[in-house]
Amino acid sequence: MSDLLQYLYFACSFVCNISLMIEIRKAAIDDMAGILHLVKELAAYEKAPEQVTANLRAYQDAFSKGVFDALVAEVDDRIVGTGIYY
Repeated sequence: MSDLLQYLYFACSFVCNISLMIEIRKAAIDDMAGILHLVKELAAYEKAPEQVTANLRAYQDAFSKGVFDALVAEVDDRIVGTGIYY
């Protein structure tokens, strides 16, 4: 398991109930809305929601062009974590 996958599993295990089944997989274009939602939640938590200026279309375009890639962690088919990398 890669370091990023191990980190995501640890982070999700810490936040989620460890007994839940966590699936970690490569992101797909259909995951961009969930990833953007998590980015916005993080920005709000950091008291900087205005720092997120990208919209869903920008995420989809950048992802489809290979500007970034991502992993998602899911519990019950809901994205609960992500790792974005370039």
